[in-house]
Amino acid sequence: RVFKSWTDEVGAEWEKLYTAALQKKFLWVKNEKINWKEIKESYQ
Repeated sequence: RVFKSWTDEVGAEWEKLYTAALQKKFLWVKNEKINWKEIKESYQ
């Protein structure tokens, strides 16, 4: 979730950064709608 929200924030495609095996493992992350700013604030 953290990685996906960060890639959404910076405009990167998470699929291009993950190998095919990791993409299969984390298919569920495509449906996640978590805001990077919320995650960032929770760790400060």
